[in-house]
Amino acid sequence: MESNKKTVFGFDLGTASIGAAVVRYCSGNARHSDEEWGDGEIVRTMVRTIHYSSYYNDKGSAIKDPEGAFMRGKGMSVTAMRRQKRGMRRNLFRYKLRRDRLKALFCETGMADSETKLAEVGKNTTHETWHLRAKAATEEISLEELARVLLQINKSRGYKSNRKTDKKEPGDDLEGIKQRSEELAGKTIGQKTYENLVINRHKSQKKQVYYRQDYVDEFEKIWETQAQYHCE
Repeated sequence: MESNKKTVFGFDLGTASIGAAVVRYCSGNARHSDEEWGDGEIVRTMVRTIHYSSYYNDKGSAIKDPEGAFMRGKGMSVTAMRRQKRGMRRNLFRYKLRRDRLKALFCETGMADSETKLAEVGKNTTHETWHLRAKAATEEISLEELARVLLQINKSRGYKSNRKTDKKEPGDDLEGIKQRSEELAGKTIGQKTYENLVINRHKSQKKQVYYRQDYVDEFEKIWETQAQYHCE
């Protein structure tokens, strides 16, 4: 197919900017070689600059040497920071939405009401929910206590393998998740955690992530056990 127009896109990639131009050539014969097209017409030019002063580290603090950090691939642009903060807001919204839906379901089924205490309140109640969670896997607990246990399990989603996120996860985190999962050895997360708290009640439970399937297995175990005592 013959044409008398030729459009060329040109890009200039720099460390602090990206330039682009669109040039259109006209000729009476599309079979001409590139040298025979002659002078072209610049349709549009543009440039995007990278502001080093708007680079941050992973903790959200401004980088003292933004240019050097950018060259080493350790900087984060202001747009990336906004994207990260937006993702955090969405995760928080979804977290609250899951809990609100579960609380509403408790009220609908009669497991709890607006006056039910679904958290540890009062003296000597620290780790009480973990105790109930461990107990629920093998023994009977009340429906209100079961609501507390399920709400605690609802806090964690667990780690599920994803090819996109796996590349971003530090190796130590994945190894830690794998090790914790293997240490369960047939026990539920609640049983294992409560055992550790009995040994050391001050042991922090932050960042103690397990596989999502471990949480699913625990839920099924608790559900099957409590179904034997509560026909509801």
